[in-house]
Amino acid sequence: MNLFIIDWELAQFGRKEYDLGQMIGDLYERKHFQNIDSALWIIQGFVAGYGVLSNEMAFRIAIHAGVHLICWYIRRDPTAPFTEPLEKIEDAIRIGTEFVVKGWERDCVWFESSELACLFER
Repeated sequence: MNLFIIDWELAQFGRKEYDLGQMIGDLYERKHFQNIDSALWIIQGFVAGYGVLSNEMAFRIAIHAGVHLICWYIRRDPTAPFTEPLEKIEDAIRIGTEFVVKGWERDCVWFESSELACLFER
């Protein structure tokens, strides 16, 4: 007998870039807010499992991950009080904004020294 687990929350037919960006953004949240360094290793392994990505796909993934970081609080519970320090929240928004802007600008050089460098490894 086989058991299959389906996460219906995000079950949909859509673009791979969105799915990867969502997962990377969620994992990056763990690194940023909970100091879980292994989240970066999981991101690297997760991306490696998809094989070589085109630059266009990598930029789109980075943009989606950035949007995830910018909107992390709103999508959880916009009525709940902040529990994280304001500086951490502002830093997450700054990092997310950098992912979006640098992705939109197609700035490979910037990403090569970022925590999303694994998206651009060949």
